[in-house]
Amino acid sequence: MKTQNQNRRPSKHCPLNKARLSACVTFAVSTLTAQVMASSTTATAYDENILFNPSDATLQAEAKGRVTIYDGLEHSVVDHALDTQFGRMESMMFVRTRETLPDGDVEFDDDCD
Repeated sequence: MKTQNQNRRPSKHCPLNKARLSACVTFAVSTLTAQVMASSTTATAYDENILFNPSDATLQAEAKGRVTIYDGLEHSVVDHALDTQFGRMESMMFVRTRETLPDGDVEFDDDCD
């Protein structure tokens, strides 16, 4: 025996129509993109700070063999780090380095050679 809810068909006048659904998806994607970009900027600032201003604990860990992976830094920042932090180079690993081209496009090193 079927209950009343099992006999119901989906309404043609659903309040979440295609236009609303599309608008919701677009909003969600743009919000997530903004959050990722903001967190990426924050992470980059954090990485740059620990790269150029390592704490005593970081230096002690590096002396014991710890390697810090820096993700998504600008190529110019990496060059500056290699010039100014040469003594710590064995404790650094740079991945997905970014380079801003003259036309404004950003190119990522995908680390695949």
